[in-house]
Amino acid sequence: MIDKNYFQFYETFLQTIEALPTEEQLKYFSAICRYGLFGEQPSFEGKDKAIFLQIQFAIDNQNKRRSINRENVKKRYENLQNSTNDYEVLQNAEVKRNEKNRSGVNVNSRNCPPQPFSFPTLEDVKKFCSDFHLDLVNPEKFFSYYSERNWQNVKDWKSVLMKWNETEYPKKQKDTSDPYAVLR
Repeated sequence: MIDKNYFQFYETFLQTIEALPTEEQLKYFSAICRYGLFGEQPSFEGKDKAIFLQIQFAIDNQNKRRSINRENVKKRYENLQNSTNDYEVLQNAEVKRNEKNRSGVNVNSRNCPPQPFSFPTLEDVKKFCSDFHLDLVNPEKFFSYYSERNWQNVKDWKSVLMKWNETEYPKKQKDTSDPYAVLR
């Protein structure tokens, strides 16, 4: 037998009750309240039982959701009680992140905050061009172009540099009269 102080009375319950003849409405209203509050099963038969089963299903689902939510709240509360304070939780998270970083696992996951943009140096741009064989890009031209604009709207300079290489390639091919100049 369930004993609680409240249950959720849906608008559809009222619509169902109001669709019934006036003399039966009180019987259903009482049955819904007794089942919702105390879990008392009414002794309906036939069409009365069929009508009540729809309402009983909704109340049972409501109770199931409530008990699941209650269990989740208890788990969260226990987790908070197990950690002595917020500082300890943050410190443990930082230790785990550092361990993953040392183990070679990518730490730039959704749990990690995004890294702030840092301006590259000309040497960074030259090194990236040589590492990725971006021979068509003039690193000085790229660097001066974005430096003059204070790297405005650039979130990832490496991807911008890759895109720059893609756009420079057709220009270099068109400018040359020798078709094999690109391969040299």
